[in-house]
Amino acid sequence: MTQARYDPHPTCQRNSALHLDLRPDDQQSAVGRAIELGATLPALGQSGSESWQVLADPDGNPFCILQSQRDLDAGHSS
Repeated sequence: MTQARYDPHPTCQRNSALHLDLRPDDQQSAVGRAIELGATLPALGQSGSESWQVLADPDGNPFCILQSQRDLDAGHSS
């Protein structure tokens, strides 16, 4: 399942027309794959206890990879 919403993200280098929240079957694998494809982990002050991971595409546009629906339904945090 993929969720998309309008969100001019304040940490963007320029205003994004779209902010993507992606909910993969396996969050850790999806984050790894995104990094392999050129995404970076911006320094946004995440504590590590969030159920989502903020990444930035090669142009600096942020997007989030959320925990899986299975983990969300089970009450697990990432």
